[in-house]
Amino acid sequence: MIKSTLSFCAKWLPPFFLWIIVFHDFFLHRATISLDTFLTYALVKFFINNLLNGVFPLWDPFVYLGVPFYPIVVLGLFNPLIYSIAVLVGLGLSYYDAYLIYAVGSFFLG
Repeated sequence: MIKSTLSFCAKWLPPFFLWIIVFHDFFLHRATISLDTFLTYALVKFFINNLLNGVFPLWDPFVYLGVPFYPIVVLGLFNPLIYSIAVLVGLGLSYYDAYLIYAVGSFFLG
């Protein structure tokens, strides 16, 4: 039992502490959010908001009066982890907080 516990700690603690060190700005709310992050956030929010309203968006009406919704493939919106944003929003978090939790969690799992 002790050997398996030590083995588990040896495998998971170093990556966890590395993750904490790398993402400390997110935890302290000092993260630099650039224009690229806001673009990704806006597209994910559009997708999740449509899903919560019962629509799977295949068309983006805001670009050139309508184009196919390409971020489904580009942003990896078929990734099952991204649907955790919908769950977190359903639990009462804001879209922004849910997106940051998704981003930090996906980097930890990666």
